[in-house]
Amino acid sequence: MRLPPSMKETRPAQEVIDAFLSLRQASADLIITSRISIRPVVRVRHELMWLLRDLTHLTLSGIGQLVGGRDETTVRYGIDQVSDRIAQDDGYRREVQYLRRSILTGASSGMMPDLCLTAVRSVLANGDLSDAEARKAALQLTEARHG
Repeated sequence: MRLPPSMKETRPAQEVIDAFLSLRQASADLIITSRISIRPVVRVRHELMWLLRDLTHLTLSGIGQLVGGRDETTVRYGIDQVSDRIAQDDGYRREVQYLRRSILTGASSGMMPDLCLTAVRSVLANGDLSDAEARKAALQLTEARHG
């Protein structure tokens, strides 16, 4: 049984964002403001959108504004991607439940793998990129992560 939106346990949007970024060991620059579209970064950005939808009373437009000024269609797509993956992958469902529970309880211990490292590995392993392109993308990721 799903609770009506007014009865759901919610958190302030900034609290959700801060806790999520801490859990994912990711920077706001990398996940929120950057236009980097490498799969691991986009997936985590979509997770943030999904959690904001689940844990706040924000509209899709409101979520988009918080997540780098993205439009409502982009937010809906991201949320749908996470919802579909949750429905199909029990391991992923447990991971998202862990994130959600940690945000609700205030336990942002940073136990998730470092997103930047995961993204850099993905870029460097991408056979479609030249060595120079892969190095440039990896450098952009590390700069976004570490300032």
